[in-house]
This record gives sequence, C-alpha cells and structure tokens, in this order.
Amino acid sequence: MTRLLEKIKTRAAQHAEWWRDYMTEMSILVISLAATFYGESLIQDYQDAQEDHQTMGMVVNELEYNAKTLEFVEEQYAMEQQFSVVLNRALMRNETFPQDTLDKYLDFHYDVYYNLWKHNAFDLIKLSGTMQRVEDKELSLHLFECYELLDVVKEMDAGFREERKKQRSEFIAGLKDGIQASTTAGQWKQIDGDISFKRYLLYSMPSAAKTIHGNALIAKEAVDKTISMIKKNYDLP
Repeated sequence: MTRLLEKIKTRAAQHAEWWRDYMTEMSILVISLAATFYGESLIQDYQDAQEDHQTMGMVVNELEYNAKTLEFVEEQYAMEQQFSVVLNRALMRNETFPQDTLDKYLDFHYDVYYNLWKHNAFDLIKLSGTMQRVEDKELSLHLFECYELLDVVKEMDAGFREERKKQRSEFIAGLKDGIQASTTAGQWKQIDGDISFKRYLLYSMPSAAKTIHGNALIAKEAVDKTISMIKKNYDLP
C-alpha cells in the first residue's frame, strides 16, 4: 500500500506543471464565457430598454391624440344638450332668441360629426415584449382599462351618428321636395311639424348625448392618468 501511494505521488509530481496549465486555461475559458454571456445580457437589456422607451413614447403620443378627440367629443355632446334646451324653449315655450343664437344653430340638427380614434401603438405593444416587461402592474391595468373606456366612447359615438343620420334622413324625406329652410327659424318650424323628429331632438337625443358626454369625461380622466404614469415610469418628457 505504501509503495502504491509513493507511486501515485511521484506520477502527480511529474504532471504538476501540466495540471497547472490545464486549470489556468480552464479558468480563462470559464471567465471568458461568463464575460461574454454577461456582456450579451447587458446589450440585450439595453436594447430592450430602448425598445420599451420608444414604444411607450408612441403610446403616449397616441393617447394624447385620443385625449384631444375626447375633448372635442365633450364639447360636441355638451352642445347637443344645449341645442335641445334651446329648441325646447323655442318650440314648447314659444321663446324668441337673438340673431347670433339663431346663427349658431343653423343646420345644427343636420350636421354629423366624425371623430377619429387611434389604437395602433397599443396593438403594437401587446404583440411586442414591451408589455411583458412592464414592471408596474398597476400601469398595465390602467393601460388596458384606458383603451376599454376609449372603445366604449367610440362605439357610443358611432351609434349616435347612425341614429342621427337615420332620423335626419326620415325628416328630410318628409319635407316638401326634400329641401330644408335656409334660416334657423324656418328649420325649427319644419322640425315642429314633424312629431317623430321633434321628439327625437327634444328627448331621445339629449339623453344619449348626456350619457356619451359623461363617459367621455371618465375616459379623459383615465387617459390623462395613464399618460402621467407612463411618462413617470419611462422618464418621458
């Protein structure tokens, strides 16, 4: 047994230099691989951060555009309600109004507004890795809720326009030669002679306008809050 141990010791001493070189080379290889992986990880993290910053910037721009559309919707449906009040006073109470008020409502019942909404940037981040990398889960929740509210207003707005066009078409069809009067007073007289259209403008329309106006206010508040959260999380101007 003693002779065997001596033999092993002698062999180990003879190969000591080889083992030192081998371990040195292995250490260098391991360190090199670790450095490579670490460097690649840093590069990937940087690229992901750049992508997230750019993509979320696009979402902010999109939400700011939709916020302006919501402001127009709020103004539009507030005016719809005001018009119904004025028309009610004119037709049901026989009140008279100054010329500037009459000019303001010329063709008002006839006009149809078209509002444009954007959602491409939000669709993009749902397909990219940006959404999975959002660390603030409250932000993720607000982002989805924000666009859901925008969709509600969008659908209600579209439904209002379709009903307005339908009611307007039936009203015009009932006019002599399908021609509206050229003055507000004349148009209101024509409206007074059409019971169905008058009921729509005095009762159904303002009720729908009030609902849409309220939802637009809620959506606007959600959009503003979401924009603020994104800017804070991604250090956007």
